[in-house]
Amino acid sequence: MERWMGTIHTFHLSFGEMTITPVEFAAIMGLPFGGQSVVFDDWMRTLDHSGL
Repeated sequence: MERWMGTIHTFHLSFGEMTITPVEFAAIMGLPFGGQSVVFDDWMRTLDHSGL
């Protein structure tokens, strides 16, 4: 029996605990891991509503 423990981010299996890293998750889901970084500019957080 396996069970996901969301509070500690591990699977509890009959033989013990198992933690999945972001790289392992990407491999399981078939997602590309790597490439260029996504940069967040904080100035974009403020919206200009003056034109409404």
